[in-house]
Amino acid sequence: ALRILETLYSDCLERMGRFVEDANTNSIHPKQFSDFKQALAQIDKHPSERYFILKSIILNNLYGVDIMAEAVEICKLRLFLNLVAQVERVGQIEPLPDMDFNIRTGNTLVGYATEEHARKAFTGKAAGKHTQLQIGLADETKAYQRFEEDLLIVEKAFQQFRYQQTTHGERVTHQDKQELRERLGKLDAELDRYLAYEYGISAGSYKAMKVYEEAFDRWKASHQPFHWFVEFYGIMHGGGFDVVIGNPPYVEYKDIKSTYLIKNFKTEACSNLFVFVLERCVKISKSGTEIGIIVPLSAFSTDRMIPLIEYLKSNSTWLRVANFSWRPGKLFDGVNLQLSILLQKVGKDLKLVETTRYIMWDSEARKDLFSKIEYSPVSDGRLSGSIPKLGSCTATSILKKIRQKKKEIGGCFTRNSTNLVYYRRGGLYWKVFVNFQTESSEEKIINLQPEINNFGIIAVLSSDLWWWYFTITSDCRHLGNRDINTFPFDPREVKCERMKMLCDLGRKYVEDLKHNAENKIRVYKHTKSVECMSFRVNKSKEIINKIDQFLSDHFGLTDEETDFITNYDIKHRMGGENGNEDEP
Repeated sequence: ALRILETLYSDCLERMGRFVEDANTNSIHPKQFSDFKQALAQIDKHPSERYFILKSIILNNLYGVDIMAEAVEICKLRLFLNLVAQVERVGQIEPLPDMDFNIRTGNTLVGYATEEHARKAFTGKAAGKHTQLQIGLADETKAYQRFEEDLLIVEKAFQQFRYQQTTHGERVTHQDKQELRERLGKLDAELDRYLAYEYGISAGSYKAMKVYEEAFDRWKASHQPFHWFVEFYGIMHGGGFDVVIGNPPYVEYKDIKSTYLIKNFKTEACSNLFVFVLERCVKISKSGTEIGIIVPLSAFSTDRMIPLIEYLKSNSTWLRVANFSWRPGKLFDGVNLQLSILLQKVGKDLKLVETTRYIMWDSEARKDLFSKIEYSPVSDGRLSGSIPKLGSCTATSILKKIRQKKKEIGGCFTRNSTNLVYYRRGGLYWKVFVNFQTESSEEKIINLQPEINNFGIIAVLSSDLWWWYFTITSDCRHLGNRDINTFPFDPREVKCERMKMLCDLGRKYVEDLKHNAENKIRVYKHTKSVECMSFRVNKSKEIINKIDQFLSDHFGLTDEETDFITNYDIKHRMGGENGNEDEP
């Protein structure tokens, strides 16, 4: 963010200089571009233009919050180092900026984020108890008016604090900073009392004030409330931030519930902290704000995330999702997760959703990775818990054609039967479906209705077309019931002689798998070693291609679309050990 803003600052200053130069040359009225002249003159007072630009950006444009105090200090240090690196000689040294009020420690998810939330605190049930106890005002409206007046005073002090460091280039005194910190702390403390009441920490619930204060202190230490509306009042009062970027924690809510709780989140059912952070990002934004967040790919491909997907769609004018595999290359070293980069423009009346394909890439390609990303519009909404990973017109066309079939393969399944298909949930590049047990701990069973030929189902679920469907709709890691059941194919819609061809291909495929399989010892987590069959699926690719041709005719795909399917991620799926479905 600092580097991008530096470029914008520099370009603007250069352009302003040209306007002033043209004005002087052409004898334009002296007052013309007077604001430009003033800004340029201010910069001329500083020994290093670049240092001044970076310092101005840090104080006027960059704000950050993290629950870890260490992360906040590291962030400040890195910004300081960026500044110091611009100094080439002693005469260019200026006071370092004081960014303690820009980069803050606190819990992003706990606290009053907006003016609306803060106002409700003064007029809700908590206010009725709290105002009588702490403020002594019966009229909550007057209490909020008084609170807002105090906020305005603090904001003016903030502006002066920043102005003194940039325009005057002076070092702020300890007294100035302490006074500002005390004013801010007083407002935070008032909102902390309101919020604690919402969490059940009420003076009326304790026999002694001392006991109440101890309970309040414990709650505050564990929840670390951060009131965006107070800490960044000028920004939030103006509607919110212009740009929000981040890499939120991928932590299950159940794992931190013993430490702190969240309140009033529409996406709480998703039960992961990164989802709550996404909702908070929208809350601290205004219409037109652009958000860029790195999240697990499962955010846009699992039924559990339906509340998040609906929330984003109802609070955006456009959404773009870039989707990345974790093998062979990964976005973050050591993070073995499929990830998505979400770009969002906040607003109403969603006009566009675009996605990339599921991008597999080698580490050597990192430097060109983002420049080669391609998005494609998504209009398909058949699965409410999935935003398909498309990335091309061809992919969009294929999905549209197979969606024309309304009946799904899950209509052939039943609860109990002796007509079975066995499959494994594991495997990064292949999923195996067969008609016999394989002794794998990952093995699951599909019960088919008696009249359904299991080899026909095996053929369809072993096709590259199904694999592609699984890839664009799922989290690309866990094979769930939805990933199988919702594939739009029903063998009862296929003519008998054609269906016999498909079943024959399924039988040949299973026999070929058996022929190429080897017995291996697998050691599973927390279990003993197990000997099971390991399948070399890539050796059966010729049969799979014939199955795909059958399905292409069934769905009316073009030759180009068929070629797209049969060669989908073929480099990674067929290369080296990747032909082994047991590849983790």
